[in-house]
Amino acid sequence: LLKGVTIASGGVLPNIHPELLKKRKGGKLVSPEELKPKKPKASSAPKAGTSGKKIATPTKKAPPAKKAPISAAKGKKKGPARKGGDKSGPGAGLTVLSEKTLFLGQKLTVIQGDISTVEADALVHPTNASFYLGGEVGSVLEKAGGDDFKDEVKKLSESHGPLELAAAAICDGHNFPAQYVIHVHSPTWGSDTSVDDLEKAIRNVLTLADEKNIKTIALPSIGSGANNFPKDIAAQTILKAISNYFVSAMASSLKQIYFVLHDFEAIGIFTMELARLDS
Repeated sequence: LLKGVTIASGGVLPNIHPELLKKRKGGKLVSPEELKPKKPKASSAPKAGTSGKKIATPTKKAPPAKKAPISAAKGKKKGPARKGGDKSGPGAGLTVLSEKTLFLGQKLTVIQGDISTVEADALVHPTNASFYLGGEVGSVLEKAGGDDFKDEVKKLSESHGPLELAAAAICDGHNFPAQYVIHVHSPTWGSDTSVDDLEKAIRNVLTLADEKNIKTIALPSIGSGANNFPKDIAAQTILKAISNYFVSAMASSLKQIYFVLHDFEAIGIFTMELARLDS
């Protein structure tokens, strides 16, 4: 359309009507806007035909959902609730000082702290024939257990009768983590049978624990308090009796034994004797 038209350089650009700028395409005049590439329209879902049936369109399959990992606790039946023995340690506020594993897998652990706070299935209470609670361990358990525990011990004393030397009896615990308390008549140092009686007392405690299917037990240095056993002899005798028991026992429910001590002398002696013990 501009054939033969001369535009002077640096002059004013002409204002030409868009209709005059149409180009030919296939023999027809087409405007510049129509020559621009058009965006493809989004394909709509096919309409239903005359038969009334809808044409199925292929759809992408969603990836299979991943299965959530099954937790260890799921699917297992919960057993009866227990106060102690279910946790991996002795409890808060207790310090593990030494540990040894015997050949059958039982762990012997020296800890420092209050025996009434130990999270075990059973605590051991050294006492006399009348289940006296006035000793070092008995006083701690009486204070923690309160009237409920005192009444429990009284009922045991009445039903059981006098506790023979080195014999053991069991009752329920109250107001502390342990489910049971095993009372043992502790021998006194000074007789020819003192060491043998202490070994027998330990065997009776362990036997009673197995009868009750107890897994964890906490005991003090039996005999070394008011009963005047030298602490080294008490430690040697207790550890020897425990080791011999597991050697001779065909099977045992016991898996963990805590030696609960509070004075540094007893801690040092038990730690040293435990290291010497044959596993």
